[in-house]
Amino acid sequence: MTSEHLERITDEVWRTTVGLLVARTAAVPAHEWAEPVVSSCVHITGSWEGTVVLCMGKRLASLAAATMFAVDATEVTEDEIQDAIGELVNVIGGNVKALAPESSRISLPAVVVGSDYRLLVPGTHRSECLEFEHGGLRLRVSLLARTATRVAERS
Repeated sequence: MTSEHLERITDEVWRTTVGLLVARTAAVPAHEWAEPVVSSCVHITGSWEGTVVLCMGKRLASLAAATMFAVDATEVTEDEIQDAIGELVNVIGGNVKALAPESSRISLPAVVVGSDYRLLVPGTHRSECLEFEHGGLRLRVSLLARTATRVAERS
């Protein structure tokens, strides 16, 4: 999986699922974003093992949910935000899984407030991390790959 693959997948998912265009931008640590952060992840197991993480500011998460559920952004609920962000990471993760060389499985999405999944996914390292923006609102897509020794231990 290259950064070009991840960029193409992210762009396509945002265009087709949410109808929003996102553009690559320079990385800024999430703790420096000017708003609360919402994150979601799916785990992939099989020939490639790791986690796909989607992290974004709350305003972009609300905009995505409002677009997906066809409601005004001021009326979107927390449940709709979680459903939308979970669905977005699920679709991105499904596309990542499809690029794995052999059959793989994908977990159900998990959604949390915050941005650091490394504590929840021990034995991984960040193999890709791309940042995007839509109208000044930020999002990040990361791949956390399981270390080779961990995969070998479970075989």
